[in-house]
Amino acid sequence: MADHAAAVWLTSEQVAARYGLRPGTIKSWRNRGIGPPWFKVSPIGGLHRPRIGYYLSELLAWEQANNIHPIP
Repeated sequence: MADHAAAVWLTSEQVAARYGLRPGTIKSWRNRGIGPPWFKVSPIGGLHRPRIGYYLSELLAWEQANNIHPIP
């Protein structure tokens, strides 16, 4: 995996909007082990639950590999 220190990433909500889907659908993909690669974003100060993120570079590679096109 590449160094992602300064990488652009999207939230589950942004990924859902990219495909015209509900965030729950993206969560379902994660739970079923399908969909684009994701990672946990550590909460700052440990005050909140970790968030889920998607590196844009990996999302674009997944789209290309699976012939998936975001909605315009």
